[in-house]
Amino acid sequence: MATLNGWADASAAQVDRLFLADDENGCEVLRGDVATAFTWLVEQIHTRVERVTVLNGWRSRAFNTSVGGHAGSNHISATAIDVNGGRHPYEAHQRGQPYSSGFTAAQTAEVRRILAEADGLFTWGLDFPVGLRDAMHFEIASGRRASAVRAFVTTGTSSTRQEDDMGDLDPKQRIPVTGEAATVLGLKEQSLGGMLGYASAGFRQSRRDAARILAGQRAILVALGQAVDERAIAARVVATLRDDLTEVLLAEIRTRKVGVTRRAAETIADATIAQLTERFAVEPDGD
Repeated sequence: MATLNGWADASAAQVDRLFLADDENGCEVLRGDVATAFTWLVEQIHTRVERVTVLNGWRSRAFNTSVGGHAGSNHISATAIDVNGGRHPYEAHQRGQPYSSGFTAAQTAEVRRILAEADGLFTWGLDFPVGLRDAMHFEIASGRRASAVRAFVTTGTSSTRQEDDMGDLDPKQRIPVTGEAATVLGLKEQSLGGMLGYASAGFRQSRRDAARILAGQRAILVALGQAVDERAIAARVVATLRDDLTEVLLAEIRTRKVGVTRRAAETIADATIAQLTERFAVEPDGD
């Protein structure tokens, strides 16, 4: 069977649980390019609109029925996610009340800018008909097939503000793709930014693991009654992240047989870590 956007029902074997932004429980979406596309979308919302703490994705058809979901819900094909559902309600659950999306006007405008960057790949539930508006909901748009998602993740996921700060590295740089990678991808070249998009999900998991390490180390020191130098802990975590990201990038480069050096990977890692340092480097206690 197919869901409203034309994608086939997904099974448990076809989805991956992604741990994105500050969501602790993970969100299941269709494995592969769809997962990469939603990873990009969630990180954009988390960075530019609001902190993302709760995500929901795939539902089996049986579970969807049990919770009263629409029979054609795109959650069933694992091509839809709900972002911060507690803040952004479904209008049908608020009968008789004026609908509020939970987003400010500025946040709404920023979400629309993000969606425009994706060139219509996603539909936002806020644009559903009156009475069914669902501001938490984002889905692969009707008519957008696997080829459109592939095109986006190989070129579009590099169009972020962070990557504009990569110094001499150009995310749009075209890199030859050879060997088995060319056969699998059906491409003879790929943008540097697009190639890094494939690596991003693995790095984000490393980032979440590092955040847990930071919290764990702090808790141990507090339990032992020892002084907590949060900047020192954060610095160690960030250094680990840089090494992790470098290795993830190099693994991706080797897999796709593209001509990027270790130095380039390290430079990309440094630029990315510079963006993350502020998030991890907590101000020390003022005493």
